[in-house]
Formats: sequence, C-alpha cells, structure tokens
Amino acid sequence: MMNKKIAEHVQELFAGAPPEPKILEIKEELLANLNEKYLDLLAEGKSEEAAYSLVIAGIGDIHDLLRDYTACGPYTAAEIEKKRELKNILVSVGAAVYVLSLAVLLLFSWYGLEHAGWAITILCWAVATGLIVYGANLGRTGYEKRDDSFVEQYKEKTAAKESANSLKRAVNSAVWPSVVVIYLASSFISNRWDITWIIFIAAASLQQFIHWRLFARPEEKNKYWYSMFWSAILAIYFVISFTFSVWAWSWIIFIAAVAVQQIIMLMKMWGDKA
Repeated sequence: MMNKKIAEHVQELFAGAPPEPKILEIKEELLANLNEKYLDLLAEGKSEEAAYSLVIAGIGDIHDLLRDYTACGPYTAAEIEKKRELKNILVSVGAAVYVLSLAVLLLFSWYGLEHAGWAITILCWAVATGLIVYGANLGRTGYEKRDDSFVEQYKEKTAAKESANSLKRAVNSAVWPSVVVIYLASSFISNRWDITWIIFIAAASLQQFIHWRLFARPEEKNKYWYSMFWSAILAIYFVISFTFSVWAWSWIIFIAAVAVQQIIMLMKMWGDKA
C-alpha cells in the first residue's frame, strides 16, 4: 500500500518534467532509493506511516535538481570547473609526453645516440609524472552536499561522474594522437610497415589498463580486465608470429592464454574467500 503511495508521490513530483531519458533515469533511481529506504525503516521497527514520512522528507528539492540539471549541467561552481579544465589539460599533456618520449628514444637510437635518448626519455618521464600528479591533485574539491537528501546525494554523485568522464576523455585525446606519432616514427625508422601496426593493438590494451586503474567502477573491473588481457595476448601473438615466422604453431598462445585466464580467475576467487 505504502509502496504504491510512494510511487504516486514520485509521479506527482515529476508531473511537469519533460520525458527525457535522463529525467526518467532520475525518476527511476529516486523511486528505487525511496523503496529501499522504506523497507530498511520497516526492518528497524518503524511503522508504515513513520517510514513513509521519513523517506518522503529525505527527498529534498527535486525541482531544484531538475532545474539545475537542465540549466547548468554539472553541479560545480565556476572556479571548480576552471580547475577541472586545467586538470584535464595537464593530465592530457602529461600522458602525451609519456607516449611521445618513446618516439624520442626510437629516434635517438636510430642515430646511434642511445645514451642521449635515454637521458631525454627519463627527463620526459619526470616532467610527465609531475604534470599528471599535479593535475590529478588540482581541484579535487567537487560538489559539496548540504545534507543527506536524495537530491544532494545525486548532485554529488553526478559531479564525481562528470569529473571522471572528463578526465577519461582528456587521457584518450592524448594517447591516440601520440600512438599515431609513435607508429609513424617506428615505421619510417625500421621500415617494417608489415608489423608496426601492432602498436595500435598494444595501445588499445594500454588504454584499457588506464581505464581499469583510474576510472572503472568496481562492477566494471572485470570487463576492463578481460579487454586488456586479450588485447595484450593478440599483440603478443602477432609479434611472435611475425618476428619468428612461426604461424604454424603460434596460435597455441590463445590456448595458453585461456588457461592463464582460468588460473587468474581461480586465484581471485580464492583471494576473495580468504
């Protein structure tokens, strides 16, 4: 009975809202949140009326949320948004310097200046690390919720998600142009256009690793791990096959990879149980 009453109340709150996908998503999340809290309060011994009153009181100003969402987008003050943009630029440049340093090493090695190449590469790594660390710590302050209502919690979660997505786009925009530069540099230097394209497969694995370490939610970890693992296996397969011309048996790598994957999964299961 009360669950139906909660649904009717939510329907009234969104009566004037446009039927856009994001608005419907907020509505569904609010309804699920209220029903869950309602059941928790009943389990604590609250009466149906008291539980209903408490969950309704905990909604907050839903009209403020809808107005902010349609008008302003991310829930951050202007100065926080500026820091976020600067952070993304620094991280993007840092990632680009990391990748391009490999092209510098290849170029110097081609001319027999390996020591100078390593010195410049290490310097590039130091600069890139500094840029990324500084950028990652710049503007850490996101939306600060004013209370524990659903509206404020949703704003805080949305701001954090926007920040993560923005940073992910910055990293992607730095990695792939840099990968193209490395591909062209290594191809011209080695004149092995038949094999250097494998760099793109390795880069895809690297991208998945970055997303896995920095951006993936707990429930997404396995998806990124599998993608990263098999991209790396594919790159290894092609490198070995082209380098040693062993196409007749190099496909066994995939069978071995399946076995390794199963072993890793078993180790993870045992670790979780422990």
